[in-house]
Amino acid sequence: MKKFLICDDEPFYLEKVKRLAEENLKKAGVEDVQIDTVASGRELLEKEGLLADCQVVFLDINMDDCNGVEIAFEVKQKNPDILLVFVTAYMDYVLAGYRAEAFRFLLKDDLEAMMRECISALLVKIDKVSASICLEFSDGERNIRVNHIMYIESFGHKLYFHMSGEKKKRHEMYGNLSDLEKRLKEYGFCRVHKSFLVNMQFAESIRRYWLTLVNGQEIPIPKDKFQWVRKEYMKAVEEI
Repeated sequence: MKKFLICDDEPFYLEKVKRLAEENLKKAGVEDVQIDTVASGRELLEKEGLLADCQVVFLDINMDDCNGVEIAFEVKQKNPDILLVFVTAYMDYVLAGYRAEAFRFLLKDDLEAMMRECISALLVKIDKVSASICLEFSDGERNIRVNHIMYIESFGHKLYFHMSGEKKKRHEMYGNLSDLEKRLKEYGFCRVHKSFLVNMQFAESIRRYWLTLVNGQEIPIPKDKFQWVRKEYMKAVEEI
């Protein structure tokens, strides 16, 4: 089941966003969906059970009781996998919104047109975010979320999975990095080095001849691969 939350302190827009989301989800063939609404940012943060299972939050930036961007940061702390869609009458907060990892911005004056594209993009992203892979690690078989893998390092005959968003930050297994490269390519993973397969959603910056991840980890890039890796990095930035 797809689970959405809508937060707006104006009843008119709260109902409008819900109606448009329902209409466009139905057009996309999505029937198994739950959409809940709350009328304030503080009420949203109190819905911890809903936030834990929710995939998407439509969040008004300009609410009387709170700053929507600050609420967004707290929402992300509770559930890093949530996709945030900011609904706003103004674009003044775009930069702050992107820092809160906003997936989309919807203008209140153009909700009908923007919602169609937004729902389509959300459904594609939800499938990617929820994708998992089952692997036989040294401590047993595990099902891990693909989007929680920051990078995979090959050393000797072992593969080391460096994770984000999980209590256990590293898994290890015997295996071949080339096999995993084929399985994970469709999820935005890039073989930046013969010993490193990187989830490009965690790439923060690139320079000659290094890729820096959001946790500060620096991954080396061979000179003959640099231009190709740079193109892959730019594609990832555009998608984000």
